[in-house]
Amino acid sequence: MLVKAGVYNEKIVINVNSVGSEYITFKNYPDDTVIIDGTGVPAQHMVYMNSKDYIRIIGFHITNNTGGSGIFIEDSGDYIEIRDNTIHNMKGPHGMGITVYAHFSDSIKYLKIDNNEIYDCEPATSEALVVNGNVLDFELTNNRVHDVDNIGIDIIGGEVGTTVAKRGLVQGNVVCRAKSSYGGGYAAGIYVDRGSDIIIESNIVYESDMGIEIGCENAGYIASGCVVRNNLLFNNDKAGLVFGGYTASTGRVKNCVFVNNTLYKNQVKEDGEGELWIQCASENIVENNIIYAGAQGILLSSWDGNINNTLNYNCWFPSSGSRPDMFIWNGTSCDTYDAYRTESKQDSNSIQGNPEFVNETAYDFHLQQESPCIDAGNPNAPTCFDFDGIPTPQDGNTDGDSTVDIGAYEYMPVGVESKLPLAIKRIPEFFISPNPTGRIVQIEYTLPKEESVEIKLYDSSGRSTKTLVNETLTSGHYIVNWNVKSMPNGIYFIVLRSEDYKKSQKITLIH
Repeated sequence: MLVKAGVYNEKIVINVNSVGSEYITFKNYPDDTVIIDGTGVPAQHMVYMNSKDYIRIIGFHITNNTGGSGIFIEDSGDYIEIRDNTIHNMKGPHGMGITVYAHFSDSIKYLKIDNNEIYDCEPATSEALVVNGNVLDFELTNNRVHDVDNIGIDIIGGEVGTTVAKRGLVQGNVVCRAKSSYGGGYAAGIYVDRGSDIIIESNIVYESDMGIEIGCENAGYIASGCVVRNNLLFNNDKAGLVFGGYTASTGRVKNCVFVNNTLYKNQVKEDGEGELWIQCASENIVENNIIYAGAQGILLSSWDGNINNTLNYNCWFPSSGSRPDMFIWNGTSCDTYDAYRTESKQDSNSIQGNPEFVNETAYDFHLQQESPCIDAGNPNAPTCFDFDGIPTPQDGNTDGDSTVDIGAYEYMPVGVESKLPLAIKRIPEFFISPNPTGRIVQIEYTLPKEESVEIKLYDSSGRSTKTLVNETLTSGHYIVNWNVKSMPNGIYFIVLRSEDYKKSQKITLIH
């Protein structure tokens, strides 16, 4: 089903089901902006389905709801795809973007949630994008979640009986400014609670309460089999990477692997949690990670629940201005790297020193040629792919040594090209003010690279009425002042499109 451009002031229940294995697809016409607006419409969720198979929802702009989800999938269902949607202005409580809730009696399998944007939502005390319960063989990929008041992406196994979300892939997502509005602010950008056998790789989390957390909130249970690798975690408020049940009375995290992640200055609020924070956890492996401290300088903190975990082949770097207590191992403060290694009996093959990033101020965490992290990882590490998709290991020193490097990026020898995915380019800044207005609208946007940009105005029926920008621009910050006096009163949408990004802002004109 193709839907024409327009603003549809309604909420939708999907009652159809597939015949055999043929998908039923709900999709916008190419290049049409289809807006589903929940203003004043009863019912809890904007788009709802229960126990449906082979359904695709693609390309919609879902906005303006209170106390429910943009898309809510419940009970059971196989082969469901949610792709290329923009969901925003879901107001609380539980103003969630995408919710998948599988009951223990059945499952939701082969779920794909890809390339959606969720922002300006109030999910607290829930999450912006969540799979919950008996969800199996799922993929959460290339989504952008930002400016939400609790956890960005959550995989939960503890809220629906004994079932857990498992066998999942969480890859290529960007989460920023996921900050909890309650409890002192401990929202992770990406969080697993009692899930199992989940790969979390090549994601970016920044400016949130915490980066990535693997936890278990239910006593007597464990989260296990998770692999967290090749992620970039930077400028978060309290910690970069966290694992374990948060108290002795909750569950534990066991048999998980945390490898080749890059953690950079994740203690903006200087609350003492540490770049790496180990809670109630056992038999986990932490290897080949770069841990680069911020001003507070706490590289690692752990307490009594940290039992039989293995840390090795990491690069630890206390940045300038750090305080003496660089490591807290099971409650004991160690003010030097050597004191920590003596106390913990860990990191015997790790290094301490500057990892020598290409350009840390631009968040380019590739390694320079002189980096001590090159060929310094575990020599027995399995073949894998780095954040750029480059096979590891590479012989970075051209000496025949093909040991994996430390950190999210494998150093590429001269003559081999690697891409440069700066974090900021995945979520360009785009603001309009004042709103509402009857005179001048100021449109601000930032481009991190040279690219083609188009900014258009759409009326409430979804028709394009004016082009404000249509050109190729270099990286930088831009301001457009638009006099709206000639435009009729009403609701409009200003839409910015770049080469790999689209975002819209609603504006009300009142003269």
